[in-house]
Amino acid sequence: MLAEEPAQPQRLPKEEKIKEHRRGVKWPKAVEKREWETVNNDLTRILEQQVGTAEKKLERMGDIFYHYGEERFGVNIRRSDKATPAPAKSRRQQEIERLVRERRQLRKQWKKASDAEREGLMLLQGDIKCWLARAENLRKLRKKKEHTRTRFYKDPCKVVKDLLTKEKSKTLKIQKQELEEHLEKVYHDTKRNEQLVIPHDIPPIQPPEFNLETGPPKWKGVENTVIWPLTIYELPITTVEKMEQIMTSYVKKWLGVPCCLTNISLYGKGVLELPITSLTEGYKFSKVRLQMTLKDSRDKTPSDAVQHSTSTLRHSDIVGHVQLGRGGFGLTASMPTWRKASTSERRKMVVEEVRHQEEAERSTKAVSLVKQGQWMRWEGLERRKLRWELWEMEASNISFIIRATYDVLPSPKNLHQCLTQGRYTWRHNQVLNCLAAALESKRNTTNSLLLRATMSFMAPTFTREGQEKPKHPPTKLEAGQLDMARDWKMLVDIGQQLIFPPEIAETTLRPDLVLWSPN
Repeated sequence: MLAEEPAQPQRLPKEEKIKEHRRGVKWPKAVEKREWETVNNDLTRILEQQVGTAEKKLERMGDIFYHYGEERFGVNIRRSDKATPAPAKSRRQQEIERLVRERRQLRKQWKKASDAEREGLMLLQGDIKCWLARAENLRKLRKKKEHTRTRFYKDPCKVVKDLLTKEKSKTLKIQKQELEEHLEKVYHDTKRNEQLVIPHDIPPIQPPEFNLETGPPKWKGVENTVIWPLTIYELPITTVEKMEQIMTSYVKKWLGVPCCLTNISLYGKGVLELPITSLTEGYKFSKVRLQMTLKDSRDKTPSDAVQHSTSTLRHSDIVGHVQLGRGGFGLTASMPTWRKASTSERRKMVVEEVRHQEEAERSTKAVSLVKQGQWMRWEGLERRKLRWELWEMEASNISFIIRATYDVLPSPKNLHQCLTQGRYTWRHNQVLNCLAAALESKRNTTNSLLLRATMSFMAPTFTREGQEKPKHPPTKLEAGQLDMARDWKMLVDIGQQLIFPPEIAETTLRPDLVLWSPN
């Protein structure tokens, strides 16, 4: 038996939009295969009758499916659509409503009553007012009890203290001298200056084994606090680099160095080494240690840094010890070989190799810097490593040492170089470029149009309070500033010195931008 061909759902207009979430359709169960075959055949027939491109059909497909299911199977009823019975009112609420109604009736009667009757009505209103005040006081008392009970559950000690402590009057009723004498008499220790004698039955007090650290905080403690969550959580390297950018900006402010100073001067181990470690470098060290620890685990695999460092160490093990410098053979410190090292030694070797690779990348970047990388070409230079004594140094001294090392002091030569490179006017020129691009686009568009005497624009309309806004505001015909001519020219003070057009005025002033029309 063939199923009846359902009516094709009406096509919704394109401008119609569903403002709220649609209700779910009561589709048949998955085990009802015959019903689903009928649905499939009906929808296939409806879709074949659709006209238009494939994109238009895809846009209408969801509406077709939904309206077909809504007409044939219906939709689910929400809980909010069901009528919820109103909660039953208590006897107290019913009594209050009755008293309020009686008070309203008495007010109406009082307006129509004579002077003699009004006295009795006033007495009745007074009784009702007393009953309503009593009910309101009971409501407030019940609310206060609930508030006190909640406070007691949160902090019972504080509630008991507030109950037992007397409220202070906040006024001093005695003289100040009498109060000072009383305090001195009660709290003064008469045996304060006497030498205390330790009894013989008390054992002598031994000095502490470890002295309390009272010095300023060290970078290692701060770094461990930050590195630990980066170690246990999986974070992308880009997130750590953003964190390092924020940290670097505050470190530069603290040291008093310019923002243009390269990060190599802060985290590198070049001519001047600071007791600060790069956050990205510490993140890589922690991940390398974790990968080396879990290298033999089944659910973890070593990262690229571990593999690269391991292969480098194996290669150096094959090459052997290499003599560096002008010393004789055997004067350099011997390094443990990879194949003879223990597990803990291998972990340390891999971490140290990653550190060397990071320092090599910084050195490569420093060589490419013309100004701040000049120290790479110095010979016979004694390198300086600053410890945490910089806490005791003045801020101006730290800033001068770092700036002088990397040649970023405000010397006449550096100031002239910044001026010739356009660093002083860079931000101003960027803003001017944006303005010039927008005006140039508008100028070209205006010059390509036909000349018109006037142009229409929407006039501002003002609506008074209580009035409706008109659907079609009036328009006015008025000429704009750029529509009066078609030969606009523009000069911008970027790249070359701007000369003010002599046809306008002869002056030595240099404005940022000039827009004029010869006609």
